Amino acid sequence: MKPVIIFFLFHIQTVFCQKSINFSLVPIWQGEAFVLDSIYELPSNQHVSIEVLKFYISGLIFLYDDEIVFREDYSYHLMDAAIPESFKFNLLIEETKKINKIRFQLGIDSITNISGAMGGDLDPTKGMYWTWQSGYINVKLEGKSSLCASRNNAFIFHLGGYLKPFDECKTIELPIVIHNNTIVVNFDVYSTITSIDLAQQNHIMSPSADAKRLLGIVAQNIKL
Repeated sequence: MKPVIIFFLFHIQTVFCQKSINFSLVPIWQGEAFVLDSIYELPSNQHVSIEVLKFYISGLIFLYDDEIVFREDYSYHLMDAAIPESFKFNLLIEETKKINKIRFQLGIDSITNISGAMGGDLDPTKGMYWTWQSGYINVKLEGKSSLCASRNNAFIFHLGGYLKPFDECKTIELPIVIHNNTIVVNFDVYSTITSIDLAQQNHIMSPSADAKRLLGIVAQNIKL
């Protein structure tokens, strides 16, 4: 009986020494919450509507200065604007840990790519996997704009690739301040779209230099 009591007390102590951190990555449009399928005006007096916005973040770690204090196991999260709750998740870390930086990757790393299709958010049924040769799509952005000369004014950007020179997984590191055990990071969709010349470019469906450049634009617009 005594060993059982000792284990029970140890288990209680372990639970009470953890805290839940709420992580949110919020898509915004000119300071307001981004809404899928809405018609937005562009600076050129043209219009755009985004119908698909999906992307991966992975390899999430918390730091205090340059010291890693927490690393998430099996860290793959598919953010999908059609599923607003996908932009939020909770992490349990030790109560005593201090955090002032967060680091993660936009996209899926090469080791995971060469491991083949997997489960959970990496399941191919999520629509974010090409083939074993090309791997995962890191960012999927589709919609319509009056700027596009394409059929139905459509644009489609599927950005991915893990082989050089078109390896496109981007590392993002941000200083953070935690309020009420909550971390909020923004994805500036407006700045992303207005940084792309939709009149000249509206179709990317495979790893390329242009895909790598556009993924860099997306990464630059994930910030506090």
